[in-house]
Amino acid sequence: MKKLLKVLLVLAILLLVPGVAAYFWAGQSIGRLEETWKAEAVAERAAAAKKRRPVLRGEARKGVNAVPEYEALLAKIEADKGAPGSLAQAANSPRAPLDPGVAAYLERHRAEVAAIREAVRADGCDWKIEWERGAEIRFPNLLVAGRLADLLIVEGHERAFAGDARGAAERYLDAARFAADIGEAAGVISVNLGGALSDRAYEAVGRLISAGTLGADAVAAIELEIGLLDSALASVAAKIGQERLGNNAQMLRDAGSGVFETLKLVTPVDQTAPIWPLLIPSRLYIAFTWPEYDRIMREFGTALALADRDARAGRLVALRRETEASRNPLIAMNAPSGDVKFGVNVDRARARRAVVLAAAAVARHRLGKGVFPTSLGEAMAAPPRDPFGPAAILYQRAADGASARVTSAGTTDKGEPIAVELGK
Repeated sequence: MKKLLKVLLVLAILLLVPGVAAYFWAGQSIGRLEETWKAEAVAERAAAAKKRRPVLRGEARKGVNAVPEYEALLAKIEADKGAPGSLAQAANSPRAPLDPGVAAYLERHRAEVAAIREAVRADGCDWKIEWERGAEIRFPNLLVAGRLADLLIVEGHERAFAGDARGAAERYLDAARFAADIGEAAGVISVNLGGALSDRAYEAVGRLISAGTLGADAVAAIELEIGLLDSALASVAAKIGQERLGNNAQMLRDAGSGVFETLKLVTPVDQTAPIWPLLIPSRLYIAFTWPEYDRIMREFGTALALADRDARAGRLVALRRETEASRNPLIAMNAPSGDVKFGVNVDRARARRAVVLAAAAVARHRLGKGVFPTSLGEAMAAPPRDPFGPAAILYQRAADGASARVTSAGTTDKGEPIAVELGK
């Protein structure tokens, strides 16, 4: 028996020594990785804090961060549990008179709508997202943010019905600015919502231009303001990169701070016991597999930043196949699907903006010279590029010169054209 115990003791020592060495080596590797991701996150936040943007109209509130004001307004909207289910529909499909429930909700929040119009004049928008904190990151309530943007758009509809087309346009474009700011908040999900809300706001501006109720000065101002909003459109590629930082931080913090070491096994009688055998392999797993996951996430960001839709779609499909074939569970659980819809959503928002910008230039030309231009180049020095086509946004003037149409080669998610009709 003593001999057997000695043999077992020797075997235990032989297994323990390399196991402990591997444990500490993996811990050091994880620590180095964590410091790298943390430094990237800090640099990302520092860049966001310095970023400034032009305001749409009036005097800029220089050096002011709009986010604290946004957060205070979102808290007030969230506290009102009586939001009508038809609010988004009312924003998307203007009708007069307003739905009674929507009208009452708008009346309760006139002060918040006025305050958001003041907040968007700040020249800074820094959400101070601490990506290095992983799962502890605090994000804004995106559902409530959508309600606030919709309230702005609905008040714009109200102004349009009252004959104040310029006041309506101001509210629509303020909503587009707020939506773009929301898109900067919390990763891919926020940029998708921001894009949808921006698209809704730009569509409303397009309706105003199409209606022909705006004067020459108002159309020129709208054209200028849309141009200023260009840089405010959030990038999905950037958000993929930020989510990579957040996911990296969480898993590396878990592995380095001992969360993996205290994994619990839940028993039928609701008792827990530590699974100590997972201590060493969990650290080794993270140390060896994380670089592959990080590479995949970086390549997704690079692919989504490609301006050429065909090249982007091809690279996303290739990455999707790679993630599906990967045996690394981290990639299977956390990497994007690789669906080309990520790029399409961004392209649709940009296409709508480009169409409305070009329509404003065409309307300005007609109001100034009495006729529609023969081409977009006659109305604007640099016609916007169509994200869905190989060249600029398409412009067509009727044979009799009485009407015109500005359109993108793309369509909405319902298959409808992204277009503005003028003169009909």
